[in-house]
Amino acid sequence: MKRFYHGTQYGISTDALSYTQIRLHPDKSSNTQRPFLFSLDAQICDEHLSLIIRTQQILFVPNHKRYLLYCNPDIARRKHKEDPVGLFICDHISDEKLANLVNPTIRAYRTGEEAASPTYTCGLCNTNFHIETLEHDTDLALVITKWIDLGSGMSPDDPKWARYSSHYRIMRHGEATIHTSDEQAGARICFENASNRSLECLRSCNLEYLKGERYKEIMYQALGSEVHFWHLAKGARQNRPV
Repeated sequence: MKRFYHGTQYGISTDALSYTQIRLHPDKSSNTQRPFLFSLDAQICDEHLSLIIRTQQILFVPNHKRYLLYCNPDIARRKHKEDPVGLFICDHISDEKLANLVNPTIRAYRTGEEAASPTYTCGLCNTNFHIETLEHDTDLALVITKWIDLGSGMSPDDPKWARYSSHYRIMRHGEATIHTSDEQAGARICFENASNRSLECLRSCNLEYLKGERYKEIMYQALGSEVHFWHLAKGARQNRPV
């Protein structure tokens, strides 16, 4: 935000915050790896003078393994002997509550019904998020997009910033009410109105990275002890590990 207030000679641009990362998780049943994508981009919203972060998580599986999309890691491990990929919204939405939101969208896809697609909002930290299941060629994707308003950056005591601090998370730990009214989705509306990259464009681009393992052609690979990472920042191949 310093650059916004004082000019380009200060701070960093919002583009410098943007990156896309893919983690490869072992699929023990087929001796292959399944990708999990995470992307982040940032936008300054002039209307409310806030820095807003948009993140997207995509779990990508073959259509015949759609059971891997369900948020029920204990059953997945016990029945299919898979390592579940952790999806995360915020500290106030438990795995059980997330499952109650994600699983109906997957079931609706399987039965050919039209799933509800509201913008959800955490009642404690105001994180906006959207969940969808869609087909991409012969694969299936679970897509979770989040919008987080970090405030103006003028003070660490700004309530919008403080609600994401470790102290605030401890003080406000617990289950949150989840709202579905568009009136609560201020971060999403502000970001999408200000951004020159639509949600549809972001989703399409991220899915193309996953299609045919295209990410291996343009991202930098960093090897971890258990999970392999591929990383892309500012639209160019990286020259150092993440």
